[in-house]
Amino acid sequence: PKPQYAAFKFLASQLSWVEYVKPVEGYAGVSGAEFNQSRLRRMWIVWSADGTDQALTPPADFVQAYDKYGNVLGLTEDGKLIVGWSPVYVSLKLQNQ
Repeated sequence: PKPQYAAFKFLASQLSWVEYVKPVEGYAGVSGAEFNQSRLRRMWIVWSADGTDQALTPPADFVQAYDKYGNVLGLTEDGKLIVGWSPVYVSLKLQNQ
């Protein structure tokens, strides 16, 4: 399959049964949205607002980040998450965990 298929498949798996919560704010140069999935998990989808790589400090409830294909993204040596033009899926702990 083409790479677009893999990206769409991962997107669909992440957005199944989710509800939009709010925009992701507080990170200069980064746009995105927060979602809840049936009160089981929280997720951000974020991307660079201008296409240049942005280094953001993950929130305290950060669990894991994935690229548009579902591959795990690591943090930089100083604990930053690099966000570029392609969407990054950020898994977060639930508020009550």
